[in-house]
Amino acid sequence: MSIKAVWLATVASLCVANIATAADAVVIAEPEPLEYVRVCDVYGEGFFYIPGTETCLKVGGYYRFQVNSSGEDFDGYTSYARFAPSFTVKSETEFGTLTSYAETEFTWDSGEGNSFNLLYAYVELAGLLAGKTETPYSRYLDFAGPTLFEGRYGSNEATEISYTYDNGKGFTAIIAAVDNTANTSWETNGEAGAKYEKDDFTLGAIAGYDGVADSWGARATLRFKVPNTVLNVGLYGFYSSPDGDEGVYTILDPVDERTEWSGLIGASAELNPKVALAGTAQYFDTNEWEFSADLELTPVSGLAITPEVIYNTASEDWSGVLRFQRNF
Repeated sequence: MSIKAVWLATVASLCVANIATAADAVVIAEPEPLEYVRVCDVYGEGFFYIPGTETCLKVGGYYRFQVNSSGEDFDGYTSYARFAPSFTVKSETEFGTLTSYAETEFTWDSGEGNSFNLLYAYVELAGLLAGKTETPYSRYLDFAGPTLFEGRYGSNEATEISYTYDNGKGFTAIIAAVDNTANTSWETNGEAGAKYEKDDFTLGAIAGYDGVADSWGARATLRFKVPNTVLNVGLYGFYSSPDGDEGVYTILDPVDERTEWSGLIGASAELNPKVALAGTAQYFDTNEWEFSADLELTPVSGLAITPEVIYNTASEDWSGVLRFQRNF
């Protein structure tokens, strides 16, 4: 064999050896199994299973930008922007559905700058609720009038421990011990109410006692849809005890005069899927009135643009709101 042939054979054998070595060094790993997010349709739309668990999570909330103006000639304005995410977590237990809910408000205000508010943070099981809420006196009767400015009554945010009875046929009742932030003693507030709801009809009442101010309030609600129309009507009555100090359930008129009772009527109508009207009129026993009216425009799904005007006879002042809100 010639020297050239020996040299070529040696080079070829080295190349084969290198290729074999390189092939042995490359190891293609098996792909890890992926657990895709599963839809949880047990509790309605928007829920999904947290991977690796049987617990369901729903993320929601809204973005809002609002401009406020007041005064005889609307000669000034303020504005704010808000991001308010909410988180609902549900799972089944031997005692029923275990629910936890949180809603936060991140707000930038043109007059006050940045702020944060934990609006809701509670757990609920078998009718027992514990945590931070808008208290039953506010939320149990679905607040008040249908406009952005819903009226004046003893609304409040606080921590609570409450129990709600539900007979499954439209009747519910609630009783709650509510934190009173006026001091740290055991003079907590007490609230109790009952209501009946079926289809477009609601009738209910609730009362609250302020343990620090030694005063109390009560309110009642009747809502219904006028048959064969698109008109929804609400009648609301509010009472605030004249005895005791000014407290959580005290009703104040538009110029902050203490009142014993007040009545409000509200109406709303969805003219079509993109346009709705709403208005309220509230009377105070100080012989003063306050009115509000708005137009809600929904140009696309999830976006509402709402201009609103408010007027009261006490100070004869006008105020206005322009709100842009994207719900998700």
